[in-house]
Amino acid sequence: MNRSQLLPPALSVLLTLAVIIYLVEKLGSALLAVSGVIVMLGLAWLLALILRPLVNWVHTRTLTDELLQPVRRRWGDRWADRLAHPSLGLSIALVYALLITLIAIVVLALIPVLIEQTRQLSITIQEQASNLPANLQRLSELINSARTFLIEQLNIDPAAIVLPRPEELINQLTGFGTGLVQGALSLLGGIAATLGQFLLIVFLSVLVMVDGARLQQQLWQMIPHRYEADVRMLFATINKATTTVGPGDTVIVKAGIYRESPTLTNNGQDGKPITLKAAPGERVIVSGADRLTGWQVCTPEIAKGNPNYANVYYVDIAFKPDRLVQDEFDLEKSRLPDTGWYICEGGTTTTLVDATHLTQADDYWNNAEIFVWDTSITAQYPKTITDFDAATHTITVDSVWNGTVVPEAGKDRYYLLNKVELINAPGEWAVEPLDGGMYRVYLWARDGGNPDTRLIEASRPGSFVINLGTRSYWVIDGLEIRHGQGHGIGTWSSGGLGHNTIQNCCIHHNRGMGIYGRFNDYSVYRRNYVVLNNGGITSAGSSHVLIEENEVGWNDYDGVLRNDDAKDIVLGPGGTLYAAGKSYTGSTGASDFLVVKLDTAGNEQWVSLYNGPGGRTDEAWGVTCDTLGNVYAGGSAWGTGGNHDFAVASFSPVSGMSGGTSTARRFAGATVVRGVLVWQAIANGQSPMGAVLLDITGRKVADLRPGV
Repeated sequence: MNRSQLLPPALSVLLTLAVIIYLVEKLGSALLAVSGVIVMLGLAWLLALILRPLVNWVHTRTLTDELLQPVRRRWGDRWADRLAHPSLGLSIALVYALLITLIAIVVLALIPVLIEQTRQLSITIQEQASNLPANLQRLSELINSARTFLIEQLNIDPAAIVLPRPEELINQLTGFGTGLVQGALSLLGGIAATLGQFLLIVFLSVLVMVDGARLQQQLWQMIPHRYEADVRMLFATINKATTTVGPGDTVIVKAGIYRESPTLTNNGQDGKPITLKAAPGERVIVSGADRLTGWQVCTPEIAKGNPNYANVYYVDIAFKPDRLVQDEFDLEKSRLPDTGWYICEGGTTTTLVDATHLTQADDYWNNAEIFVWDTSITAQYPKTITDFDAATHTITVDSVWNGTVVPEAGKDRYYLLNKVELINAPGEWAVEPLDGGMYRVYLWARDGGNPDTRLIEASRPGSFVINLGTRSYWVIDGLEIRHGQGHGIGTWSSGGLGHNTIQNCCIHHNRGMGIYGRFNDYSVYRRNYVVLNNGGITSAGSSHVLIEENEVGWNDYDGVLRNDDAKDIVLGPGGTLYAAGKSYTGSTGASDFLVVKLDTAGNEQWVSLYNGPGGRTDEAWGVTCDTLGNVYAGGSAWGTGGNHDFAVASFSPVSGMSGGTSTARRFAGATVVRGVLVWQAIANGQSPMGAVLLDITGRKVADLRPGV
């Protein structure tokens, strides 16, 4: 073989390897050089993420006039008005100024300590330097005596023992001192560099806070197109999007189950709302429940003696669910009795007694639940049991049943639930607390077997699945919102501008309302399907709200709920009270004319509602009664002519049944004269026009209005 032919290829390989090694070394040096910058950018982004909730909190605060008076006196109304409702920029400035102030306080607190330590070190060095000649002399004598001992006693060759000269020791100590000074200077330089880097991180964090959305968009543009989809999958959560979008942006969500409660960080603007919507034709589920996996079959001990232990599985989780769902079907908590009710034998405002059925051992019912039906006022009280006294057959619950209400022996009903010992059929479950904030969930799956082979979901704690908070100008479109421990979607806190739209959503199986709109002015709830929740749609503390084209049904409380108002109250015979006003829980979506009777303890005796002939807004404005307890209320009712008419109704003191209703014009006030109700009518809301006289049945005795 001709070796000369192999030389050029071999040399080429060696040269190629050398070039690769050189480039790798240079690339490593370059990456090392920019790694500090990358770390600082990451820390700046993290700092902005941590401080964002505080900035939002400041941004949504409204300062009282008392707090603003000093500012108003010193700098005028302009600055006071700015501080009353801090802008986003001012909120960012205040938060970062507070951060820098805190860091400055810490640094200034450390400076005296560093100065004192440096002073003590200087004194020590000076003392040691002054004693250096004497110490060196003693050291030299000690070494010489040791050398003499080695030579004379151990017969070691003197040439093998070389002693350092004093001047060499001095040079070494001098070098040590120089190194110590250089180290101190390097330490001070490092501290200064660290402070400089911190200030740079703060500055970059402010940029991220102010312009983070645009910066993120530019970073996305730097990613090669063929890898963009894979990179975006790393951030595929609704919350990732809703915390970064701004006015005019739209978030389109692809099909899937999103087990999260998104945080809406920014506000939209008039004409530039922020939109969160499902991709066209795709099912996007925002769930208030987490999937439970890792189930284990119970032993007799774990199931606490339940004979069905082989069918019951358990899993430990970090929260307490109040709903368990298998393959989108609600499961039932175990209960006793399995059907029907027990009748109680008495109790107090926080206890219930039943010697017939509560015969278990002491503390047996602790951490279980009880559901009581107060038959006298048709009210229900779900409670958690905190103690069970076997000797007295008494259950104690975590709060009062209802004010001063006590269980009535022989009448009020109850059943017990939520114990693993009570699980005796497929589809039943229970949950109990463990140590360390954990909870154990027990389940007999609907069709038996290991629940890991099914979709088992447990609702997470939370007031809303999607909480709009104080955010304004948002559009939520086409989402399926389900399995929340609280409400499905809506607002609770005041301070926002409203102008939120919820449309085309399917909202179901939530413990609270499907849509709860509180302090949500100028908002729209349109074309939503709201079913199988505790309630349908609530609008409270809000004005200029449009609710249209929704389907609401099969909720515990159907329809659109709004606040009920009492407009007048009167004291009747024997201390009874009569209140009049309006209610939105009557026969129509608008308000009904309302009269309520209360006994001397404040308990409701009867409720009477009147829906006017026009089927729209009816309202009682005043109420009075005579010495026999006959009740008369006056107000307005929507007539068939398309306007409000004056309305007067009379009611039986026993049943509350209406004795008659008359409609004419608006009223000014009423009184009873010799058993006849005299109701004064008014025109245009101001001018008296005479009176209408009614007897106790509500029939018109005389009409004293001019021209009638």
